[in-house]
Amino acid sequence: MALYRATPKLINRIMTGRIPARAFVVGPPTNNLGVVNGEIVGCVTPGSPSVTNHIDGLKFRDQIDPSTGSFTMPTGMGADTESSPNAFTGAQPRVRCEIQSHLIHESGIGGLAPAPIFMNRYFEADFPTGVYAGWLNYLVQNGWFASAGALTNASVPAAVNIDLVAQTQRSRNDA
Repeated sequence: MALYRATPKLINRIMTGRIPARAFVVGPPTNNLGVVNGEIVGCVTPGSPSVTNHIDGLKFRDQIDPSTGSFTMPTGMGADTESSPNAFTGAQPRVRCEIQSHLIHESGIGGLAPAPIFMNRYFEADFPTGVYAGWLNYLVQNGWFASAGALTNASVPAAVNIDLVAQTQRSRNDA
């Protein structure tokens, strides 16, 4: 599966508040399988009990460095380590960004992205199997995301498989 990275266009929309985004930190794994409070780190959403810290709004936008295309959690809120191990899926990021993708308004995309997109702190997303291919192609063709290569591509910063799962009703109802 290919890894996609947010383009300066999407990062600009996040920084100006036109597309709501927030970041959160997942607690350290409680076992060597990368499981926290019964959940695999890569499956944790903002409503999960495993979330230890989060930032949103202006505070989040202040942490974005557009020159590097990444964000940093404020001191004291960030994870001690970039990722957590998982015996089945590999490394899982502990600091994650959620964007409300249904608010990307352009002709042709309405209604195709009802759930949030989760990315690591380098604004990289590994879209799960089952995501509508036409929607992904539209996002790439219209400059929202760029294909960053395979998950094993060493030239991609922090190219970890973030093991996104099909979105659940819980994640669609996040405030």
